[in-house]
Amino acid sequence: MQAATISNSLKTLRLGDNSALTSLTIYNNELETIDLTKAVSLKYLNAENNKLNNIDFNKNINLTSLNLTGNKLTEIDVRENTALEFLSVS
Repeated sequence: MQAATISNSLKTLRLGDNSALTSLTIYNNELETIDLTKAVSLKYLNAENNKLNNIDFNKNINLTSLNLTGNKLTEIDVRENTALEFLSVS
């Protein structure tokens, strides 16, 4: 399953129990938080150009591509994400 919301003014995104979600594109919004703990099948996330300052990927061990460029992150922990092939956080 894939989901996308691009160039909106979203501040919060509630995914609920989306364990089948594999791809999420949510760039150019105003997201401050996102809970991905139940998106255990997630492989691709593009959350570029939001206002995220903290995000937890410990349950997303299938992530292969992660783009968080243009957020307010000061720290990111991807130690559990051993499948990660692409990471952008500039």
